[in-house]
Amino acid sequence: MRMMNIPTANNTNIGRLESSPPINMNETLSSSDNPNVGNEVPTEPGVNDDESGAQSRPLNIPSVGNEVPTELGVNIDESGAQSRLSKKRKRKTRKTRGKNKPKFGLQGREKLQFNAIGQPVAPDDKVAQLGRFIGQLAAECSNFPLNAKNWAELCRNGKVEEAWLTIQDALDWSDPETLALASDIKDVIVDKLHERWKSFKYKMKKKWYTPFKGMERRFICGNKHIHAGQWRALVSRWDETKNQEVAETNITNRQQLKLHQTTGTKTYAQMRYQWVMIS
Repeated sequence: MRMMNIPTANNTNIGRLESSPPINMNETLSSSDNPNVGNEVPTEPGVNDDESGAQSRPLNIPSVGNEVPTELGVNIDESGAQSRLSKKRKRKTRKTRGKNKPKFGLQGREKLQFNAIGQPVAPDDKVAQLGRFIGQLAAECSNFPLNAKNWAELCRNGKVEEAWLTIQDALDWSDPETLALASDIKDVIVDKLHERWKSFKYKMKKKWYTPFKGMERRFICGNKHIHAGQWRALVSRWDETKNQEVAETNITNRQQLKLHQTTGTKTYAQMRYQWVMIS
């Protein structure tokens, strides 16, 4: 039978030489003998094959003078100094997803506008991120134990001051007007921490205590981020007769509330600020 000489392709993989012998079509070629025959993979664009057979890719080298992120939230500026904010943030907040993922202050200090009494009013997205960040700090059991008797106990042991220093490091104080309101801003932030701490305990009670009241199941919290010992101590305090009576009174008073907030994450201070800017 007549044999055919088939020239080799120009773009075959490395390993097939242009001086390869002619292929006999009658012989059965196995993939083990010629692994590259019939399995040619086109070379990707931007990838060059050198003479040694190694594939090289173009390197993306950042321009000199730009800030190069070394890790999440840690930037090296032109002076080479690292921000201590991100390292503290990693210890204070846990990893989350979606809108609750920590975003405030990760790229540097955040510049916000405050009204005359220290309430943040602009920009809206940064104010909302600050509110979520405060809520994340207040929900961390390592920062604010759930079994603390009251807010005054947390203030005495320095937990509130640590949280304020973390938030202070995330804010931009270059504006003299903002710096002059530092004490008022601290009071507003501390009040929000207290509110978010109580709100978090209420949510956990509503989900993991009230449905299982009187059952042994109430001592097991489904939130994996809550310390088991703190939760058992908190449940034991809720089981006390005096606290049960206080809870019933609070439920009755809450049911008498007629007006509810309908502005979402936008505070009343932001609404007043926008009305003043429009007028």
